[in-house]
Amino acid sequence: MALPKFLIRILRPYLLLLAGFMVYLAYAQLVDSESMVYRQSQTNIITAERLIHSQIEAAFSKFYLLETALKTSKQDLNDPDFRELSQGIIDYSPQYSNILYTTTDSNIAYGLSGQVKQADISKILWHKLNTVSDKFSISSLYQNPQQRWVFAIKHDNPDLKYQLWLEFDLLHTTQQLRGLKTLNKGYVFVVDRDTERLVFHPDPSRIGDNSVSYHGGISE
Repeated sequence: MALPKFLIRILRPYLLLLAGFMVYLAYAQLVDSESMVYRQSQTNIITAERLIHSQIEAAFSKFYLLETALKTSKQDLNDPDFRELSQGIIDYSPQYSNILYTTTDSNIAYGLSGQVKQADISKILWHKLNTVSDKFSISSLYQNPQQRWVFAIKHDNPDLKYQLWLEFDLLHTTQQLRGLKTLNKGYVFVVDRDTERLVFHPDPSRIGDNSVSYHGGISE
């Protein structure tokens, strides 16, 4: 029994050093992993912002075409050329769910055929896209009559008696982000600050759900 005790006494400093070294390696690996997650997350955020901004900026040209056609028709929403252009934008661009219009004295948003699409728009919040132009604004999330989650961009044009909205279908607009991942099993999700609902999630069925994580550390 004397030999094992002797070996333990001799090896104890080395065992303590080994244990300390293992703790140091574990801590260093944790710090390195956290740093890698942070870097990848920042890269994903930048990529996501660029993808979404590219779609929003592409919408500006649509506004130019629509407003030019509306002026040419003397602001007649039933003008055949204006209607054909509007329908073509919706048919060939799946990210757009609709084109709506409002008047300054109404809390209702109409479809181009005159049917009511949003009976009460007073609860929709708008934020100016100051990085591009203070004449353009982006809405908070809302559900359209088909119960799909959408958001809209509108343009304040004093030369028109109608205010046009270009409505985006979240299911199509954000699915380009599905390939963004953090490490092997992480994923990117996006939350609307106004409604605290998911704007994007790799599982499309989660879009529009309340975010469990919003008040769990990301709200700041």
